[in-house]
Amino acid sequence: MKLKENGYQNFLVLDFEFTVNNQRVGRPRFFFQEIIEVGAVWLCAPNYEIELDYQAFVKPRFYSRLTDECKNITLIKQEDIDNGLPGRNAQSAKYTI
Repeated sequence: MKLKENGYQNFLVLDFEFTVNNQRVGRPRFFFQEIIEVGAVWLCAPNYEIELDYQAFVKPRFYSRLTDECKNITLIKQEDIDNGLPGRNAQSAKYTI
């Protein structure tokens, strides 16, 4: 956050979507969530209008097939994930906010 001269603050809003699974899985022997989408917006005071935004789909490393439950909750398609950035690239994507 950055304080402006007029006393208003700008905000960076982050949003993550994660894999979902409620069934037993093979290996690894337990299920853990992986990020499948990253979103961010920079809101500028005083009207909090969007100045910059960022969105990227991310390929999960361990569970590359989305479950029906995950697709229904997130509305993300398997094709989005198949064409997404590898996790490490999404985390280090170069964008300026």
